[in-house]
Amino acid sequence: MSVIIETENLTKIYSVGGREIRAVDNLNLKVYEGDVFGYLGPNGAGKTTTILMLLGLIMPTSGGGRVCGYDIIRESRKVRSVVGYVPEKYSFYEDMTAYDNLRYFAKLNGIPDGEIDDRIRRALEIVELQDRAGRSCSHIFTWNEAETRISQHSNKESKTNIPR
Repeated sequence: MSVIIETENLTKIYSVGGREIRAVDNLNLKVYEGDVFGYLGPNGAGKTTTILMLLGLIMPTSGGGRVCGYDIIRESRKVRSVVGYVPEKYSFYEDMTAYDNLRYFAKLNGIPDGEIDDRIRRALEIVELQDRAGRSCSHIFTWNEAETRISQHSNKESKTNIPR
């Protein structure tokens, strides 16, 4: 099996009030294709910081890693194009329709224009929300926020998924 997520001495140090806080300390990790992996720990243990570094949303202080073969520092946009990340609190633009939100996030994730509409259609069909695509997200959340979240990351045809 191939390695899908790998870190090498991944470290993140924050400077807060003149002192250093080591949020992630030399993390070495391998997750193989097909594995179901749980990343557990108490609040403040560095779980979210690790995920944000894996996605290239924050830079490590030292070390590095690869996700789906892409370097998390040099190829972070490619990482985000193949990873479905569903944060604990996801922010859609409530004044936009579900379709417009999905289109916006598809473009943000680098999905080619010629593929966006088909992917959105398929993602909405998977969660049976195609009849609500023209409604604002403020109304969809009252029906089922989880379905909308799943639809957003299904839109990317992810190779791996990271729920939060």
